[in-house]
Amino acid sequence: MEIKNNYESALKNLQISVAGINSEYITLIPSTIPFLQGKTSEKIKVKINAPSYFTEGKYDLKFTIEGQLDGNGTNYPYTQTKLVTLYILDLSRGDADNLKTDAERMIKEMSGSEMETGEIEELLKELETAYGETRFSRVKEVYEVIKLIYNNAFESKKIIEELYAAIEDS
Repeated sequence: MEIKNNYESALKNLQISVAGINSEYITLIPSTIPFLQGKTSEKIKVKINAPSYFTEGKYDLKFTIEGQLDGNGTNYPYTQTKLVTLYILDLSRGDADNLKTDAERMIKEMSGSEMETGEIEELLKELETAYGETRFSRVKEVYEVIKLIYNNAFESKKIIEELYAAIEDS
C-alpha cells in the first residue's frame, strides 16, 4: 500500500494502524515512517495471515495514518484514512475462470447433442452471478452440479444408444 504525502511540507512520526478484521492477522511492514518528504510517497507491505477456517468473503479495512505535518518548524497533527476492500477467496480468479469456461463448454456440447439444457442453463446463470460477486467457492459448488448433470446426461445417452443398437441387432 502506498502512503502519499500530498503536501509541500514533510510528514513526521507517522504511525500506521488498521481496523476491520482481527488485527492479529495483519502485519504492516513498516508500521511507522519516521519522515516522509513533501510530495513523495513510501510503500508499505500489508501481510495477512488468515487462518484456514477464515471464511471467504469481503472485508472492509480502514487504515489510519497519524503523525505530524511540519509547518516551517511548527508541528501540526496529521491524520489520513484509507479504506481498502479485502477479498478472502477459497479459489483463485484464474481457477474460477476455468470452471466458468468449462461449464459453458459443457452446456454448449449438451445443446449440440440436442439435450434439454433449461435446468443447467439456470445453474450457469447462478454460477455467473456468484462469479460476479467474487464468491468463488459458490462458483465451484455450482460447477460441480453442472459437471454431474453433464456426465449423467452423456452416460445416459450412451446407454440409450447401446440399447437402440442391441434392439436393431436382435
